[in-house]
Amino acid sequence: MLYGLPVVSAEGDCKDTEEFAYSVASEAMPVAFVPSEVEALSAKDPTLELVRQAGFSSDWSKLQGTTYKMVKDELWIIGQLVMRGGRIVMPESLWNRTVLLAHEGHQGVTRTKSRLREKVWWPGMDKQVEDFVRSCYPCQLVGPRGKPEPLRPSELPEAPWQEIGIDLLEVNSTSHLLVAVDYFSRWIEAIFLQKTDAAHVIKSLEAIFRSHGLPNVVHSDDGPPFSS
Repeated sequence: MLYGLPVVSAEGDCKDTEEFAYSVASEAMPVAFVPSEVEALSAKDPTLELVRQAGFSSDWSKLQGTTYKMVKDELWIIGQLVMRGGRIVMPESLWNRTVLLAHEGHQGVTRTKSRLREKVWWPGMDKQVEDFVRSCYPCQLVGPRGKPEPLRPSELPEAPWQEIGIDLLEVNSTSHLLVAVDYFSRWIEAIFLQKTDAAHVIKSLEAIFRSHGLPNVVHSDDGPPFSS
């Protein structure tokens, strides 16, 4: 069954046109896939079934707001396969497997996308490739690393305990250390906490301030205990 083929033979021969359509679909089929498997899974894909129905009826209301509706003039159907131009629209059940095969050899994002675009398409394909490659552990090991944030030196205070930094350091899943560092002397105070709510943090800071006095400036990451 053939619908919406954008190429018609010069003689208008339907048989020649259908043979040409099958040759296009065959050429687009990734070598790692069995054509009968792709067609069978396409037949079971609920979204592609709506696309086939819309193609035959010209009623795209059930696909309103989807990418399929936006590219409907590029879609055509042969058998149970949905094509976009010269590329096969893959059923959702094969998306991950198709990306995995295109990424074989740990190709980067650009190369993986290029491999896929030669033969297949589905909505959000590029984004899926980016997420997949970003989560690929071997690619993370050999890929380019982001530049670290440059150091921002601060001016040295004029005396001890004028300016301090505070933060919470996780010890385990139930315990933390409240750490206070004096920017002048680099002296560190640390208090063990089993609760990190504002009340416990305030009580611990009061104990530190009783020993060293009140600082003029306190720096923190504005986490919940510090902003409460």
